[in-house]
Amino acid sequence: MSQPSAVLDRFEANLALVHNLFDDVTEERLKEERVPGKWSAHANLAHLGQFHDAMRERVGWILSQDDPKFTRFNPDTHPDTAVWTAKSKAQLLQDFEAERRKLLAELRALPPEAWQRIGTHGVFGTKTLAGWLEFWLQHEGHHLYTALVRAKT
Repeated sequence: MSQPSAVLDRFEANLALVHNLFDDVTEERLKEERVPGKWSAHANLAHLGQFHDAMRERVGWILSQDDPKFTRFNPDTHPDTAVWTAKSKAQLLQDFEAERRKLLAELRALPPEAWQRIGTHGVFGTKTLAGWLEFWLQHEGHHLYTALVRAKT
C-alpha cells in the first residue's frame, strides 16, 4: 500500500491532470452525450467534484468512530448531483479545485496514527484510511479516463 505522502501527492497530481485534460475542451463537447444513456464527460467530472463531500464525510466517520460501516455512494439519489451537473465548465473546474484543496488540507493535517484507522464498506470490505484513499483514487481514475474518452473521441 502507498505511504500517505504518496497518496496525497497523487490527489494533488490528479488535480493538475483534470486541468491538463479538460481545459482545452469546449463546454458543449464536455456536455455532449457521446454514448446514449451514459454520463457525458461533464457528468463524470461533476460526479468527481461532488464525491469530495462523500470522501470528507467518510474520512470523518473513520476518524471519529471505531470501524464505521458505510454503503455505496449513489449519485442517482443524492440531492447535490443536480447542483454539480448544472454547473458551467468553468464553475465545475473551479469548484473541483476548491474541493480538492480543502480535502488535501484536511488530510495533510492528520497525525500519522489516523492513517491506520479502519472503516468497512458493505461490498468492498475493511480498509485503513490510507487504503480507502487509495481505493478512491482508483475510482477517480476510472471516471477521469471515461471523461477523457467521452470528451476527446
